[in-house]
Amino acid sequence: MPGQTEGQSGRIQSQGQTEEENPLNLTEEQKAKLRPILIEENQKMEALRNDSSMTQEQKIAKAAEIRQSAGPKIRAILTPEQLQKLSDLQQKAKEQARPNAPAEPPQK
Repeated sequence: MPGQTEGQSGRIQSQGQTEEENPLNLTEEQKAKLRPILIEENQKMEALRNDSSMTQEQKIAKAAEIRQSAGPKIRAILTPEQLQKLSDLQQKAKEQARPNAPAEPPQK
């Protein structure tokens, strides 16, 4: 990609790379290790979405099982700082998924 140079640490530094594009500041080595795990997880999820023989409840349970199986593999690659950042991002995503659920009890 234009504007990218290989850094001495093995990371690709991009002038235009934002935290949004790489919020965990993954190294190229980490990306290479994560890629096959994520590809496999995405393929399983896609197959699950296209499986018309399962009920919605069965699909939800199977999706949770797929995520649970990939989780430890992913976490093993991340540093403690990246794990904390991932946890924060997941918490924010849960909060955004339930916009009507108050984070705090309503003030009277």
